[in-house]
Amino acid sequence: MRRPPVDRSYSNEFNRIITVAVGPARKEFVIHEEVAKANSDYFKHAIEGGWSEGESGYFELLDENPTVFAGFVNFIYNKNIASVSAKDQEMFLVESYLFGERRGSVAY
Repeated sequence: MRRPPVDRSYSNEFNRIITVAVGPARKEFVIHEEVAKANSDYFKHAIEGGWSEGESGYFELLDENPTVFAGFVNFIYNKNIASVSAKDQEMFLVESYLFGERRGSVAY
């Protein structure tokens, strides 16, 4: 289900936000557009390339893991990897690496 476009009338170049719905349950994350573009080729191309998602400010990444995306958000703002339980650590790191590959985030 598509949401209405994000109201950007109050935004300037440096504080625009985007909403990213992640996973089958569509868990929503709100992040700064400039931060997303600086840390992901996927977001950069979508926002600057005239994609409908870039225009509306609403992205759906339904095939991604919300826990991994939360780790990505933590990383792009805090530059550290989120901690998860020891038994899940290895799988989280593998999934995080694969997410970075898919979404053009070399640093993540």
